[in-house]
Amino acid sequence: MVFSGIFLVNIMISENKIQTMFGNQVQIGEGAYATVYKALIESSDTEGQVAVKRVDKIPDWNTESIILSQLTHMNIISWIGCYETPNYGYIITEYVAGSDLFDTIVEYKCLSESLTKSIFIKVLSAVKYLHDNGYAHLDIKPENILVGTDGRIKLVDFGFSKQAFNQPLTKRSGSPEYVSPEIIQGKPYIPNPCDIWALGVTLYLTLYGSLPFRGNNSMELFTKIIQEEPSYSNKVSMTANSLISGMLAKNPVERLTIDQVMDHPWLSGY
Repeated sequence: MVFSGIFLVNIMISENKIQTMFGNQVQIGEGAYATVYKALIESSDTEGQVAVKRVDKIPDWNTESIILSQLTHMNIISWIGCYETPNYGYIITEYVAGSDLFDTIVEYKCLSESLTKSIFIKVLSAVKYLHDNGYAHLDIKPENILVGTDGRIKLVDFGFSKQAFNQPLTKRSGSPEYVSPEIIQGKPYIPNPCDIWALGVTLYLTLYGSLPFRGNNSMELFTKIIQEEPSYSNKVSMTANSLISGMLAKNPVERLTIDQVMDHPWLSGY
């Protein structure tokens, strides 16, 4: 695959031009405000498969593109460019053949600790890169972790991300099952610990095959997140349970940092 430097930020073009530039579009994902397609691009100096994310033009719709354009890490999806039409924004990124971590968990019920470590350490590397450079993802979950058929692991979907340099935020971000207690409580929150919480929920789900907190509605779910502790068993090693517990500390001050997570004995040798 070869890409030239022809892609720029927020080039205004027509819908017809988008369809001409990015042919053979096949839908591969859908969210509340966006639809993702696999597409083929061919021109005199650019060719290959790309992912085309069509975004509703809600306020700050291009935040993801702006942030991705500033990031370079082997475990973060690579930004290629951004286009704007009268009705939609289009964010162009590399295409990764495979599935996401959530579908992988569903297929296998849960993953072994050795396989989980090999995936998780790459996600942690991406998050450490973000935190070291002043960014927080703020929507980490298995659906936003791509598992490529070629073994590549990519963190995607930066729509909630902020470059806050770990300063307090007030806007609620994230997905209900993965959101931290301090965000639920509606207080100003430091963003980096919220990423660690979401990583802890993701790790629990990957190893146990179920979420640590479940409810029949949002109120019940949020109450459990704030008040209850996850259930642990010997299905998972004591070392892994210890790591999850440290990542899911209710008090963000007591929660492990990204460096402490990466230095945890469970990840020794990775």
